[in-house]
Amino acid sequence: MIIGEGAAKAHVEERIAKEGLSNVHVFPFEDYENIAHVFSLGDMGLIISKTGVGASSVPSKTWSIMSAARPVLASFDKGGDLDRVITREEAGVCIAPTDVEGFFHAILAAYRSRDLLERWGRNGRKYVEEHLTKEIGTNNWISLLKSVAETKSTEQVVEKVTVTE
Repeated sequence: MIIGEGAAKAHVEERIAKEGLSNVHVFPFEDYENIAHVFSLGDMGLIISKTGVGASSVPSKTWSIMSAARPVLASFDKGGDLDRVITREEAGVCIAPTDVEGFFHAILAAYRSRDLLERWGRNGRKYVEEHLTKEIGTNNWISLLKSVAETKSTEQVVEKVTVTE
């Protein structure tokens, strides 16, 4: 099941038709109020990016996937923020965008190990609960604003904001 409107959608649909794949279905994006249900449907959430795009970004759907207690399979720049979070938290696997064979093997490993998928999903959910709730985010912003308000110079403000990010 593929849900979304990514740049490769037309190519994917064309290949599905050309190869007569009856077990692959493509659906449009869902409304935001249904997003939690969407991310909890699959065994694993997929994040794909071209090389060089993901060096310093983490797509927001990462947190939705992890929040739904689903592991992340990312075809994303290695060494970037997304790779570090997934690897450190053991919440899935990140494969370089050009590593087609590695991507294939990651899918097979996940398919063969239900326990692995469940552990990665639990780990991702735990990370979201411990670091990314509204309360935690709000408290972090309040702390940052308080520390900035206590600073006396523009240079100190820039230093605090840079360190906090």
